[in-house]
Amino acid sequence: LYTKLRGERCLTHVGTEGRCDEAAVAAWLVAPPEAFAERYRQVGLNLTALSDAFSVTETCAAIRIPEAGGPGASIITPTRVYCRGSMAWLGEEDARRIARHSHPRSVRKVAVRDEPGRVALVSRGG
Repeated sequence: LYTKLRGERCLTHVGTEGRCDEAAVAAWLVAPPEAFAERYRQVGLNLTALSDAFSVTETCAAIRIPEAGGPGASIITPTRVYCRGSMAWLGEEDARRIARHSHPRSVRKVAVRDEPGRVALVSRGG
């Protein structure tokens, strides 16, 4: 059986057939899209305010922005790159290059302060 969880399709029966994406379910539970989107409208890219409002890390808040209907984002960590929304097409190498060297006018670089070496690239165009 499948069910719709705020736009996320996941199995209701956890077994050999497959499992829900636990991260997506957790994000939906701790930062429901409507509540997160409202807080994002109030504080914008202030990751500290977003993370404090939902008791999550700044990394989680940055990833949640496009998941809750905000502009696309890429979160670059020393070991992984997460891309969501309109920036999902961006490859790891390109994301790291943009974060290190150039910042196109269409992308805003935002510090992620919860872990060293993390940065978010957020689309200015949505």
